[in-house]
Amino acid sequence: MRIISGTAKGIKLETPFGEHTRPTSDRVKEAIFSIIQFDLENAVIFEPFAGSGQLSLEALSRGAKTAYLNDDDSSAIKIINSNIIKTGFTDKCTTFNLPFDIAIKKMTAIPNIDIIFLDPPYNSPLLENSLKLITKTLKLSSHSIIICEHSIDKTLANRYNNLVFYKTYKYSKIGISIYKYEKSI
Repeated sequence: MRIISGTAKGIKLETPFGEHTRPTSDRVKEAIFSIIQFDLENAVIFEPFAGSGQLSLEALSRGAKTAYLNDDDSSAIKIINSNIIKTGFTDKCTTFNLPFDIAIKKMTAIPNIDIIFLDPPYNSPLLENSLKLITKTLKLSSHSIIICEHSIDKTLANRYNNLVFYKTYKYSKIGISIYKYEKSI
């Protein structure tokens, strides 16, 4: 696993071992960043299920301003912090070692979150629970995008309060669903 593009291009990243973490493949990661390429400049990133931190670090490499990375596994946080040092983004990252719901609530102090990467363990209710909690809790920017990675057979709602389904992209057994923030009138 490596950073594909930008200022940290080519830097190899560590990956947590075990079944708890499922790294996003380079093919899927490249597809995600093709979708959001024009939304990255100076973006504030939040990744509540960070694993290795590769999505947030890729975003920073491509021009994002800052990233908040969380994982409830302490060994994953050690790897995330190591990857942050490797990429040279220590001044742009904040890490948490919390359950996802507490991490999301902690982020209420951060205004204008632009991009959220949601990649919880497949076949669990965590993705839906995160989407529901995000809409009730976080201060999203007017152009926020939520990128959800899930198994292809997962069905998500068309709307979670102010998060409106935009499109699902399919890559073999992986689905990438995009939600956009719709400000209340």
